[in-house]
Amino acid sequence: MLLEVLRDLLGRKRPAPASLSFLPMYDRDYAPLLAQRAEGFRAIFERVERHGARNNDPLLVETGTVRTRDNWAGDGQSTRLFDAYASHHHGRCLTVDIDPAAALLARELCSRRTEATTGDSVRFLSELSVRLGERRIDLLYLDSFDLDPTDARPSAFHHMKELTAVWRSLGPGTVVAVDDNPVLPDGTRIGKAMYVAQFFDDLGIAPFYDGYQLAWEL
Repeated sequence: MLLEVLRDLLGRKRPAPASLSFLPMYDRDYAPLLAQRAEGFRAIFERVERHGARNNDPLLVETGTVRTRDNWAGDGQSTRLFDAYASHHHGRCLTVDIDPAAALLARELCSRRTEATTGDSVRFLSELSVRLGERRIDLLYLDSFDLDPTDARPSAFHHMKELTAVWRSLGPGTVVAVDDNPVLPDGTRIGKAMYVAQFFDDLGIAPFYDGYQLAWEL
């Protein structure tokens, strides 16, 4: 009887554990599509996994939801990437955008692991922080306010407000990343992370990734 039970157990196909890295899937299915964001997203996912989120129901929070289907090289399709990561590791992705069409598209393109909300991102993050209580966010990705290359300040200030609104839900190991930080022909860096970068610099926290995206680990 015992021998039969052992044979039955050994003969069954077991699903891959959630602890297996998302990175091979990312490298195969997504990185070739992402142009200037490919390296940045890989660094972000690698850092989130390094701190054990892959084993512990990771929580990914994004401002600025996917708005155009399959525009991988143009806008990065971050919502779809985070949905894939959350699905792989049995976690959750929460995304917010002021445009109701974005939520509809996200619900069409993503799994049930992703919850898309329509509303102001600063208020959403403030209310989310209260709801989460002691729950820490594993990845905060800020990308909600379109960048005007001639004046980055409105976008940069908005993203600083987002960080402030949800600060209580961040902690050791949280990864914070901000999209859209181009370098002008004269070498000047502009972008959505302008004030966030100054804030982290004042705290003595250097970015672990510094490119078109900027990312820090608390």
